[in-house]
Amino acid sequence: MKFLIDNNVSYKLIEKLESQSIAAVHVKDALSVYAMDQDIWDHALSNDLVILTKDSDFDELSQLYGCPPKVVHLLCGNNSTEFIFQLISHYKDDIIDFVANDHENCLLKLTG
Repeated sequence: MKFLIDNNVSYKLIEKLESQSIAAVHVKDALSVYAMDQDIWDHALSNDLVILTKDSDFDELSQLYGCPPKVVHLLCGNNSTEFIFQLISHYKDDIIDFVANDHENCLLKLTG
């Protein structure tokens, strides 16, 4: 599992995730800070990445296209990178199970 972190989530999260053996790349590095949602979707699809976002537009893309890619939608507002990291750490096993074993759902919403 490797996350493609959307522009609305800080790139600083990558280092924290990697400390927990979670691979990640930020949209600004993989594409650009100006990447459109469809471009992000297509990149995740082509590279077997899981989109990590706060953007509900990916909920709609998920309903429209299905999966892959899988989407983890963070419903936590404007919180710190540390808060988001703790949220992901708390749900790490659920996220891994969702990505690896859930063949029916394309979207996982995490509330913090």
